[in-house]
Amino acid sequence: MNLRLDIWLSVVRLMLCGGEYLPPALILRSRQNGHSAAPPQRNGAESAFMPGADPRIAGLTARELQILEMVSRGLQNKIIAAEIRLSENTVKIHLHNIITKLGAHNRTEAAARFRSLQERH
Repeated sequence: MNLRLDIWLSVVRLMLCGGEYLPPALILRSRQNGHSAAPPQRNGAESAFMPGADPRIAGLTARELQILEMVSRGLQNKIIAAEIRLSENTVKIHLHNIITKLGAHNRTEAAARFRSLQERH
């Protein structure tokens, strides 16, 4: 409950679009107990290459698709960076490129578009 209002609103929007949000404290506690912090993969990146996919999504690199799929699951940049062994700054750069390529206004909108594409396929 100690998040800024704009972050809460983004979380609610993401969840309304079918995304998932895991609080960072829960993820860190899970890791300390020896469990994997990542929810199960659901072939998110692969579905972006299906026929009829949004051409903007199809223009993303494999790494950008991987990061976008993780963002769509509600993971924070620092968790994404740890999971795929990149710096948090590199994840931010990839996310900036994703948002630009998709013409989205923020990460929540980019994630919503990705989720929408998954639901169509």
